[in-house]
Amino acid sequence: MTEINIHIPIIPIGDMKEIITILIDGFRKLAQKIKSDKEFYSIEKIKGYSWIVYYHRKFIEEKLGFKTESVDEKLKKATVSISKEKFLRKYGNS
Repeated sequence: MTEINIHIPIIPIGDMKEIITILIDGFRKLAQKIKSDKEFYSIEKIKGYSWIVYYHRKFIEEKLGFKTESVDEKLKKATVSISKEKFLRKYGNS
């Protein structure tokens, strides 16, 4: 299975609403790439892993559509994922 991993650097760019807007805009651009670029065609899953995911899993699941795959309580990090089909339904229609 081909996966793409998302990394969100910590950049102080504004309030949380602005950060979420930028994140969703990035998801929409990625969805367009997956739909139109042959290089991205084989992607089947989009994943994210970090401490941000660990502390914001509920929001990421409920609002962004990802599912928790694993949680590392010792490192305080988690992995979330979303299938290509679900990702394109959620972010590919803009």
